[in-house]
Amino acid sequence: MWWRARESASFLPWLRVYDTGNTTRASDGTLKAASPVVKLYADGSFETNNESEGCTVTRMKAGEYLIEGCMGMNSDAAWGGIDGGFDIPKDRNGQALIWLDYEVNADGSVLVKTFHREYPSAPIFARNSREGFVDGEPADIPADQFVSVRVEMPQNSIWNQRAAMAEVSD
Repeated sequence: MWWRARESASFLPWLRVYDTGNTTRASDGTLKAASPVVKLYADGSFETNNESEGCTVTRMKAGEYLIEGCMGMNSDAAWGGIDGGFDIPKDRNGQALIWLDYEVNADGSVLVKTFHREYPSAPIFARNSREGFVDGEPADIPADQFVSVRVEMPQNSIWNQRAAMAEVSD
């Protein structure tokens, strides 16, 4: 949505309005302009926004989550460029809590892989050492966190169908 104000006899430039329909809350609590986004949680539960409705997530095993119903990644400079499309949890020092890798399958589904991440040269309080975990081994997303994944939706997605119906009724 866009708006503009009038000042005396002239109009000010158009301004874009950001809301829950065109932003997502990143794992650190900040707002990020984005859609469609799927949020992944440790147990395989997930949240979609309006534009990613229809995507599903299956936790395959520790540290592996399969997102289906999409056509790969939708990334831009704000999300890390061509190899971006992810927002991962960080600690209070801005260090990533996990390593992340992914594969886009031929059917467009995305396999997200997460791994435990440590910082052995950091002060003890900032090392992200967790009992029972080894740096670089597969590990689930931390229980109190989530990973945001920006996906590309197919032409026949629920969002695109609704948008097409709205255009026809205009």
